[in-house]
Amino acid sequence: MRRALPGFSYTLHQPVTEAIADHLPVTLSLAVGALAVIVVLGVGTGLVSALRRGSRTDRTLSAFTLVGASVQIYFLGYALQYLLV
Repeated sequence: MRRALPGFSYTLHQPVTEAIADHLPVTLSLAVGALAVIVVLGVGTGLVSALRRGSRTDRTLSAFTLVGASVQIYFLGYALQYLLV
């Protein structure tokens, strides 16, 4: 009977499970940080749009939200790196 072990990483010279365990805390902290930013921005944008319904601010925020949701994620990542770095 075969076991489903990930194997050995020849690049890192260690078992894959150890490599995953080594990098998992950083990955989780990055994911939680990104989630916190997204929640704060999403709730803030939603509140402002709800309080100023039909105004220029509401239409502008709705347009930015639509563009952000429609643009492919890899293009948005490159654009944000270019603008922020």
